[in-house]
Amino acid sequence: MVTVECLRVRQRDGFLVRTLLAGDGVIADRLSATVLLFNVQVAGDGPIDRRLRESPAPVALTLLDLVQCPPVLAPQTLTVVENPSVLEIAFTARVRQSLAGTSGQLRAINHVLFQLAVEHGVCLRYAGDIDTAGKQIAAVVASTYGAELIAMVDDTASEALRQRLVGPTPRCDDNPTAQVLDAKIPPVYQEKTCY
Repeated sequence: MVTVECLRVRQRDGFLVRTLLAGDGVIADRLSATVLLFNVQVAGDGPIDRRLRESPAPVALTLLDLVQCPPVLAPQTLTVVENPSVLEIAFTARVRQSLAGTSGQLRAINHVLFQLAVEHGVCLRYAGDIDTAGKQIAAVVASTYGAELIAMVDDTASEALRQRLVGPTPRCDDNPTAQVLDAKIPPVYQEKTCY
């Protein structure tokens, strides 16, 4: 069983390893930290610009991508959401809005993306979680990068909960091979509806 103390030691040790690596110029998150960009307009012709321009689907960019070959963002309104699953739904629904999906933590990659947006005159809108941590992150994004906060009031959560209670909900048949959804959700979302 993992104890709280054990978790603290692992977290501390992970921090120490990252610190030692950084001392030698190795940034641990450079390849593992990602943001998803979808329908983001670019004005440059670099490799990342071309990936963003040519992809009909969300594009995962690493911290290395944003630092080594940063895209030249065209002026636009970019809505940043804390949950990358929103981009999956937007892609499926063929939404044409410029979107970015973060991991719900304010990491180096997020700061680099937000700074690029500011430098290129992109208007930022931010929709994060409405829990305490999410509101703290949103406050930093708004004060540091001038993002407009959207859908981050308690009324939004109440309305979402009301819609969830009123709308169709996934339901499993007694036969595990005959999983049925009442909602009209594309099959890709059905793989984890029954536990």
